[in-house]
Amino acid sequence: MVHAPFITLTPPPGVTHGNHLKDMFVCHESVTYNLPGLRDLTQLENILKGEGYWIHGITDSEGHRAWNKGHGTDIYYHAGGVNTRAVGCENISEITIMLDKDLISRIEAHELWLKRDHQLNALAMMMACWHNADKKNHPLIRSNGDSPGVCSHWDVSQHHPESTGHWDCRPLDKGGHSPLAHTIGLAKHLALTYEF
Repeated sequence: MVHAPFITLTPPPGVTHGNHLKDMFVCHESVTYNLPGLRDLTQLENILKGEGYWIHGITDSEGHRAWNKGHGTDIYYHAGGVNTRAVGCENISEITIMLDKDLISRIEAHELWLKRDHQLNALAMMMACWHNADKKNHPLIRSNGDSPGVCSHWDVSQHHPESTGHWDCRPLDKGGHSPLAHTIGLAKHLALTYEF
């Protein structure tokens, strides 16, 4: 398996709101365009900095992985209601933009995600690393958005009014388009196969 380069993110001043042990991994869709190379990651970093938010990890369609190495317990504002207990990973994607404009159907959006094998592998790799760092507290199981494990921002919105209105990464099996179950399956395989 060939991996794109790993990039270390550095949180800017003012975006960290303490530290707390994590038991949730929340997947997000950036609703920004994939750009060649690292330009899409830089663009998203600048957007987050400008709004006073931050995120633990980022992936793009080329399979680039960016992570706040050494900051896994940092509290960032990314998913209202679970910021204290959850890490967040933005997945750069214009798929939701196309959905919003009715250019594609939900099933077509799911099929587009499945074609992004580099990005899904990058996300699965980050989930696997997160799990292997603390297997007891970082379970590679589906979370309902209020329980330990891996979930989408949409899942969190079902339980926490602070996140209401966010539907990014809504799973296919819950009426959305995100291949969350597929990605968790990849992560379980990677967690068993590789030493991180």
